[in-house]
Amino acid sequence: DALVGHRLCEATAEDVYVHGLTNGDGGLEVAVFAEAFNEHREKIAKDALLVIEGVVSEDDYSGGLKMRAMQVKTLHEARTTYLKSISVKVSATQLNGNGVDQLVETVMPYRTGQCPLRVVYNQGQAVGEIALGKDWAVNPEDELLHRLREQYGINSVELNFR
Repeated sequence: DALVGHRLCEATAEDVYVHGLTNGDGGLEVAVFAEAFNEHREKIAKDALLVIEGVVSEDDYSGGLKMRAMQVKTLHEARTTYLKSISVKVSATQLNGNGVDQLVETVMPYRTGQCPLRVVYNQGQAVGEIALGKDWAVNPEDELLHRLREQYGINSVELNFR
């Protein structure tokens, strides 16, 4: 979904910030009332990718759906909130030589988080999953995910959500 526009309206005694979101099936109007808007103001911008939690109901005026936003999260905030773990699939050849050191070097700057990291090790004849200890929990930043995908392949990094 993409933010296609916004406008400030008056609704009862409360200011409301209305977003038109669109996807392949049509649109959804999201109303962010003053309290939620003031709390999340810095995140709401044209073309921003957001995860919006709220109450969806039928819109009697348009015949479609409308949403009253309760929470607005950036992708990073949503990942941090809902991510159960990150799994990285690696082969024996990727970890040969200095491969383990490269994995440590990639992950080290992001070891300040709460997201468990799992390594799915494929030796060729057997596959095993290794849950790394709490000291290896990461902050699931875009840059970490990009670096892991670049290093091990785009399909080798899985985000496991709750």
